[in-house]
Amino acid sequence: MKIAVCDDDPQFLKAVFSPIIECAVKRAGADAKVSFFNDGRQLLERFAKDGFDLVILDIDMPHLNGKELAAELRLLDSSFFLVFATSYRDEVYNTIPYRINAFITKDSGPEKMIAELSRVISECTRFSPELYAAEIVVNGERKLMRFAVNDLFYFCCIKRKIYLHTGKLEYLMSESRFVNIEEHFLNKGFYEVCRGWIVNTGKISLVERSSVTLDNGEQLPLSRGRYAELQKILLNNITWESGKL
Repeated sequence: MKIAVCDDDPQFLKAVFSPIIECAVKRAGADAKVSFFNDGRQLLERFAKDGFDLVILDIDMPHLNGKELAAELRLLDSSFFLVFATSYRDEVYNTIPYRINAFITKDSGPEKMIAELSRVISECTRFSPELYAAEIVVNGERKLMRFAVNDLFYFCCIKRKIYLHTGKLEYLMSESRFVNIEEHFLNKGFYEVCRGWIVNTGKISLVERSSVTLDNGEQLPLSRGRYAELQKILLNNITWESGKL
C-alpha cells in the first residue's frame, strides 16, 4: 500500500511522525511505502499521477490547508483512507464531510497515535473498492480503463454519445446504448435525475427543485416530480458510524 503524510513542519515529520508511522505499519503487518510532503500542492500533484491508499494530513498548512486539500483529493478519488493528525482538537466535526477514517490529535501521545494509525492501516489493507471497466475513446482509438465506482460522478447521453464524468475529467465511452449503463448502475447508488442523466447520489451536495449540485460545484438538471424521491433517497443514505472519532 502507498501512504502519504503531509505536514508543513519538517522537524515534526522527521523527529516525531516518521518513527510513529513506521511503528504503526509494522504493528499492522503491512507492506507499505510512505511518502512525506511539506506542501499540499506537491501532494495534490503526485496524487493526481500515482494515487495513494492512505493520506494523513495536518490542518494548518500554507497555500492549501488540510481541509481544502482533502476536498481536492476527494474529487480525484473517493475510496482512499483519510486521517487528520492535527493540534486543532476542536476541528474534529468540521472534518467529517471529507469522509475521514480517523482524527488524531498531536498531543495524544505516541502510543495512542500508533494504535490508531495501526487500526486504520489494517482496515485499509483489507479494503477493496468495487471497480468498473469501461472502454474509452481517445483520439479515435479505444482504450480500456478501470475506475472505482465510488469515484464516478455521473453518466450522460448527449446526441447519442455517452459520457462518463469523474468530477474533474470527462470521457467519451464506446458504449452505444445508455440503457446498458442504467441497468449496471441504477442499483449501485446512482439515480436518474432526468432522462439521459444518471448521477452518483454520494456526490450530490445540494438538491433544489430543478437542479442538483455536485461535490465539484457542477449543477445538473433535475426533472419535475423527482425532487421528493431524490430527497428521500439521500436521507435514507445518511448513516452514522460510531467509534471512529
